[in-house]
Amino acid sequence: MFAGSFMMRSPQELPTRTVRIQASGSPGPLPEPAPRQHPGRVLVVDDDILIREMLSETLLDAGFEVVTTRDPERARHHLQREAPARFDCVVTDYLMPGMNGIDFARWILAQDPTLKILLLTSEDDKEVVKASLRGGIYDFLEKPVCQTSLLEAVLRAVQETRKLRQSRPRRYIVDNPIPIGEGGMGAVYRAIDTELNRPVALKRLRATSGLEHSPTATLFKEATTLASLQHPNIVQVYDCGTDDEGPFIVMELLQGRGLDRFVPEGTGLDAATFVHLARQCLQGLAAAHSLGVLHRDIKPSNIMVLDLPGGAHHAKLLDFGLAKYALRPSLQTVDDAGNISGSIHTMSPEQLRQEPIGPRADLYALGCVFYFMASGRLPFSGETLVETFHNHLEHRVQHLAELRPDLPHSLTTPVMSMMAYDPVHRPATAADALAHFSA
Repeated sequence: MFAGSFMMRSPQELPTRTVRIQASGSPGPLPEPAPRQHPGRVLVVDDDILIREMLSETLLDAGFEVVTTRDPERARHHLQREAPARFDCVVTDYLMPGMNGIDFARWILAQDPTLKILLLTSEDDKEVVKASLRGGIYDFLEKPVCQTSLLEAVLRAVQETRKLRQSRPRRYIVDNPIPIGEGGMGAVYRAIDTELNRPVALKRLRATSGLEHSPTATLFKEATTLASLQHPNIVQVYDCGTDDEGPFIVMELLQGRGLDRFVPEGTGLDAATFVHLARQCLQGLAAAHSLGVLHRDIKPSNIMVLDLPGGAHHAKLLDFGLAKYALRPSLQTVDDAGNISGSIHTMSPEQLRQEPIGPRADLYALGCVFYFMASGRLPFSGETLVETFHNHLEHRVQHLAELRPDLPHSLTTPVMSMMAYDPVHRPATAADALAHFSA
């Protein structure tokens, strides 16, 4: 298979290893991105196990960090999980089941045009491969592969990939490494849009996120969801993409406070402010539901209150990281360990039971938020999370009118109705709930 006896050792032993993608299609444990002292991080794709192992061992011995898989479909799954920018080079066979190497390369380059790809081929494939070079393939290696040729080609490809990435100016530059917020999918940072010269919020995917099999796809789905929700009471998304740090979403930068910090602890808001913000929250939620989108993680910290001139306030719904298109009832999200995703303090009983959910689950959560806005305390909170869980399931809650006797029943009753244990006893839609909160 291999010709020649050249073998290069790295100057120091690096903790590199091969990570194989399991036959089931689910990736195995992902290595932490290694320090940049190693020659590069390479993805090897070949359906011949002997060639795959020989390529891998040669590259590992030279100090490269290597990830291997046997076909393009598993490789695509892995790249979606990590983002192509995590790799410096891809070495792929031409003839493989399901998708040939050229089509696979086109897919990669559509995700990251800076990533250089080497194509393995036999002598009979040479004319096809030469034509493919015009389509973006960086270079090709003829089988049987000489170790020297392999290492030289991979090193050139890695250097070219890094050169392109370093020379490509970043449009969005984080100006403070300390996050300004954290949500279900990742951390949010203040950044500068260098093209439009404006401050923005840049959301980075959390590396350990287990919400979906493909966190990158999940993050971009969130961006698509938000982009479709052009409403004054929903945070606006500007852009999304990937770079060498992974996938990101760019959103409007909001200067305000989450409801969890805006509401006075233990007392709640006055009636006028409560109604004003409640109506805005319901208007935003109604817009989302009208497009078939459930939020599924409504809580005080996911609603931002902006201070306007003259002492007025404006509410915006944030963090659609758990959002789902809800044209039909949706199952509650669980992570890789089987844990329920979302805030247990505002989660509906049907979500806690992992049953199909619809818009009324969001209304239950928003009802819990309204209860907090009016009273300064969450309705079902217990001394432990287990107690909170059972308070929801057994519907142990003090009526809001007992905590705020100064509020009219025309306000406290709709809030309790939104938190009804049985979904059929809640308002059918956010628009129906809105009708009960007159300005």
